[in-house]
Amino acid sequence: MLAPMDVRNRQEQADRAAASGDLATARTLLEQAVQSEGSDASLWLKLSAVRRASGDLAGALAAI
Repeated sequence: MLAPMDVRNRQEQADRAAASGDLATARTLLEQAVQSEGSDASLWLKLSAVRRASGDLAGALAAI
């Protein structure tokens, strides 16, 4: 399990990766974050958006 600061750091790194077009890295970072902090709806929504943007519609729906 990640510490809250580590979850926040992963979320920020994921945001930067997604903004630069690196959806695979963003997805990995968000998946790590939700494994540790599964109750944070904003993480799940971001994961859903990244999965959708990368063409994984089933994965996007599963995240929400």
